[in-house]
Amino acid sequence: MFLSLRKKRSETRLVCDAVGHALVVHAPEGMSAEARALANSLAADDEHDLVVADLADDGEALAAALGPRPRGIRLLMATPEIARWLADRLGCAVLVPGGPVLPTAGGGLFVSGSGWLRYLPGKDASWGGRRFPCPDWDSRALAEMTGVVEPLPAGVWIRPHGAEEWLTPGRARLMRMIPCQPEVLTVVLGKEGTDELRLDDVERFWRAVPEADRPKVRFVGYGPVALPPETSLGQALADLLGEEVCCYLGVPVGAPGAVDVFTVRADRSHGWKTFAQQAIYRPGATPVVSGYRPPVDGFPEIAPAVYRCAPDAVVEVVPAGLWIRPDQVGDDAVRARPVDPDRRLVFYEAGLRHLAEEVLGRFDYADRLVTVLEAVEGIELYWLARLLGDPVERYLADEGGADLPTFRGACVVRVNLAEEYRDGQVIVSGDFWHVLTAPCATQDGSVEVLVWSMTGRRTASLEPDGVDGRVVFLPGTGFKVLEASADRLLLRELSPTEFERDGAVADNRVALDKTIKATLLRTADRWATSAPVARIPAASASLFQGVPS
Repeated sequence: MFLSLRKKRSETRLVCDAVGHALVVHAPEGMSAEARALANSLAADDEHDLVVADLADDGEALAAALGPRPRGIRLLMATPEIARWLADRLGCAVLVPGGPVLPTAGGGLFVSGSGWLRYLPGKDASWGGRRFPCPDWDSRALAEMTGVVEPLPAGVWIRPHGAEEWLTPGRARLMRMIPCQPEVLTVVLGKEGTDELRLDDVERFWRAVPEADRPKVRFVGYGPVALPPETSLGQALADLLGEEVCCYLGVPVGAPGAVDVFTVRADRSHGWKTFAQQAIYRPGATPVVSGYRPPVDGFPEIAPAVYRCAPDAVVEVVPAGLWIRPDQVGDDAVRARPVDPDRRLVFYEAGLRHLAEEVLGRFDYADRLVTVLEAVEGIELYWLARLLGDPVERYLADEGGADLPTFRGACVVRVNLAEEYRDGQVIVSGDFWHVLTAPCATQDGSVEVLVWSMTGRRTASLEPDGVDGRVVFLPGTGFKVLEASADRLLLRELSPTEFERDGAVADNRVALDKTIKATLLRTADRWATSAPVARIPAASASLFQGVPS
C-alpha cells in the first residue's frame, strides 16, 4: 500500500520511531512487520534521512510527523506523487523509487525502471541513480545504455541477446550474489547458453565510461567471450583497449568490505575460493595480482602477495593458485597461467615438492580436494645449459639423476682441503658432488663442510644397501660460501635466477644468507650431541673427499 495525497488539512497524528538506520512513520497502533523488517535491513544514508512510510494515507500527517529535514529525505513505501508534494511542503529534497525495488547485499537497494527520482521544491523530478547507497560510478550515462548492457545492483551485465527463459536465472543469480561496492563498478561479461560475447561490445561500453571512473571497473568473466587463441580475458581486454584493466579472477560474493571470490565452472556453479582475487592486466605485459588473501595462517608477508614459508623459499599468490619457489625467480610463465575454474594449482620449483605438500596439508579438506600439485619444469636444464651448453640433451638422455627425489635441508661431509675459500665466494660444481644428510663416523677430514641443499638428489632408491643418506648434486650446481674458517666451510646452494646474464651473482641475498647460516650452525650443534654412525662403505669413500672449486 502506498501513501495517497490528502488535499485537506489532516487531523490524523502519526508516530515517528527510529528503527535501525531509518525512521518509520506509522499509526499510533504500531508499525507493520513489513515496515520494521525493511527499516532494520537498510544501510545508513550519509546524505539523507531514511524514511519508511508505513501504510499511512495522509500526506499532511506525514509532513507533520517528519517536520523540517535539512538533509533531505529518502522515502520508501510511497509514490512519486507524494514525494513531489513533500518536497514542496517541507522545502527539502525528497528521493523516491521510480520503479520496483530490489534489496541487495549489505543493506542496499536497487531500483529498476526509472531509478531513484529526486524532487526539489518547485522542480520536476531529476535522476538520482539506481543504487542506494549510491556508488561514485552510478552515472546517467551508464543507466541510459541499451542493447546488450543491462544494469545490475553491482554494476552492469554485458551480454548477447538471448531468450528470456535463458537470461532470467542468470540475472537473478547475479543480482543476488554480487555486492554493490561504492568504489567498484562490477562489469559482468557473457552468459552461458548464449552466443559468445564480442569484445567490440565491451569496447563500446568502455568508451562510454567516464575516464575518472575507469579505474573503478572490475571485469568478471561469466560466460563465453570471443578471445584470441591462448589469451586470457584480462589480457585480451588490455590489448584491445590499449590501457590497464582490472579483472576479478572469478565471481565476487558476500557483503561490501568482506568479499570472497569463487571461480565459475562451465555450468555457472561456484568452483573454488581463490587466493588471488583481482589482477591488473596491461597491454603486452604479465598480469600482476592486485587483490588477494593469505594462503595459510602463520606465513609472514615479505612482499605483495609473497609469503615466507621457509628460510630459502617463498609461496607466491598467482592467478592460478600458489607458487612455491626460491626467493627470486624471474620466469613469468607461472604468473601468466590463467585460472582453471575446476582446480587450484600449486606450482613448485625443483627440490620444493615436499614443501608444496606441507602447504597443501594445511588446507582444509574441501580445499585439498580441488588442489593439484604441478612441477615447474626446466630448472635443472637451466643449470646444465649454463655449464655444458649443447650437450644438455645427451646428458639428460643418460638420466643424469634427473628422476631422483630431491633433498632440501642441511648436508655434511668431512674433507681435507688444499684450496682456500673466502666468504662470499661463488663456486660451481663441475662434476657430481656427494654429501650426506648426517655425519659419518668413518670420515676424519680436518674440515667440516656444511651445505644447504635445495636440489641435491637422494640416491636411496638406487642403493638400498649402499651409502646411508647420500645426496648428490648435479654438475653445474652453484654454491655461495657463507663462512670459511680453518675447520669449517658453510655453503648455500644458489638458485639459478641469482645469476645475472654476465655470470655474476646478485648481492641482495644478505638476509637469506644469515638465515641459512644460522640454520646450518644450529644443525651442526644438534649433530654434535649425537653419536655418529658409519654411513659410507669403504668402496665408496673416495666419492666423499672433495668440494667444488
